[in-house]
Amino acid sequence: VTCTHNDNMVFFQRISSDGELLWGDGIILEDDTRSLISPQSIINTDDDIIFQWLRQSSGWPIYSEIFIQKFDLSGVPIWTNPSLIVGPVSFPMGNWSQQLLAAPDGGCFIAWTELSGNVQNAIAETVSNEGVSLWDGGIDLSTNFSNFRMSPMLSVSEETQELMALWRESNGSQSQRGISAQRLDNSGNRLWGDDGITVVDMNPDYDYLDLSV
Repeated sequence: VTCTHNDNMVFFQRISSDGELLWGDGIILEDDTRSLISPQSIINTDDDIIFQWLRQSSGWPIYSEIFIQKFDLSGVPIWTNPSLIVGPVSFPMGNWSQQLLAAPDGGCFIAWTELSGNVQNAIAETVSNEGVSLWDGGIDLSTNFSNFRMSPMLSVSEETQELMALWRESNGSQSQRGISAQRLDNSGNRLWGDDGITVVDMNPDYDYLDLSV
């Protein structure tokens, strides 16, 4: 179980198959000067738990950082310190959702939306089993920097372990909206062209919410 606790801390708990709380009162992480929000968790291929959360600055503008930490099933941290994956950067207001998936080597894949100049940019990163970012802070899923790319969702190819992503795309004025997709190999190369492929043509008539892949 993960949740934001008291608006500025994150809470983790593990429950047994019999409904027993295995980590006592749970694990709470907090920061003296910044807020921790939006926790997620996955089981990796080594049967450890990877937790992810955002750390956000106070004041305005708000700057965000993505952290991850690996725990064993007893709730003991495996890495000496949490790994900073990206930041501080600006995330769009109301678009703090990140995707977290297990990677085949015991690490994970992460995707997020980041403000880049005057537009929003969908980015993916792969993290090693030791918590090291392997794509140097992330790969842009598209190089069409005239458009907004928002809310990337991830899936992993069972055969090749390559990463696939789906996102909402709009023009600069956000009057046209559609859906695009991309595939990245293990080195972060864009296999479906620099701008990805179009799943739904941008148009002024519809918006596309609650994507899944």
